[in-house]
Amino acid sequence: MNRAMSSPIIQTEDRRIFRSEKAAIGGVASAAHGGPIVPHTREGHEQSFGTSLGDHCWTTPHQRRPLLVPPIHERLNLLSQAVQMVAQKILPSLILVGPPGLGKSYEVTGTLHALGLERDHDYFLLKGYASARGLYESLYRHNDCVLVCDDCDNALTDPVAVELLKGALDSYDVRTIAWLSAAKRGGAIPPRFDFTGAVIFISNRLLVEIDEPIRNRSLVIDLQMSRAEMLERMETLLPRFEPKATAEQRRLAMNFVRHWAPNIQQLSLRTLRAVLRIIQANPRGWEQLAVYATTR
Repeated sequence: MNRAMSSPIIQTEDRRIFRSEKAAIGGVASAAHGGPIVPHTREGHEQSFGTSLGDHCWTTPHQRRPLLVPPIHERLNLLSQAVQMVAQKILPSLILVGPPGLGKSYEVTGTLHALGLERDHDYFLLKGYASARGLYESLYRHNDCVLVCDDCDNALTDPVAVELLKGALDSYDVRTIAWLSAAKRGGAIPPRFDFTGAVIFISNRLLVEIDEPIRNRSLVIDLQMSRAEMLERMETLLPRFEPKATAEQRRLAMNFVRHWAPNIQQLSLRTLRAVLRIIQANPRGWEQLAVYATTR
């Protein structure tokens, strides 16, 4: 959102929550200027909204009025504070959502490292699919540590996994979780235990797609970015991209992305990294491949 404007600015491909008189719809805006807003939902439906978005752009389905979203650098500062609170066990859980390619995992692990936590000792990274049973065993094996679940979306939607997390992330001093069928198997994993750790979820899902009891037990940071914010983020991180690249190659890549940004459907940090690698591989004839790879 632009603080200087009287109403929010929605750009094509931006992911937002739109509210009609009857329901909240999470979708991707396909038209944003000079006509109705048409968000496309994951189910393939469309619903049109007028261009006066003061009453229609919402960040959660329960708000009563649109709120200004802090600039991206402020939200990243808030994210660092939230990760620190979870690392210090002040809060049991953090949910970080946003489209892919924003650097969510980079920010979380970077903050944990800056706090002096070591991977596979103080915090553990669980990436990809996790069944409910796999989640239970991971919580047990990494008890009293920080478990970072990166793209483990099944754990946020599977009914059994959600029941486990409701116990693990509750606000009580003693948080007991159980897998009673495990008692029949024996082995090293007990049928119940007291969980004393913390969990950070990193997901590409829309916030409204995550089970409400898990949201209510967690601190939530939404890193949705406009194209302008994404370009600002790229500029900030540019000096750290591809250590073997020269400063001139980085600047060429950034200028290219800025020029072609309106034509790039999935604008993200991965776009900049891909262009920079193309430049490194073919310094003289890189541009045609870069255009083809990023705009198709």
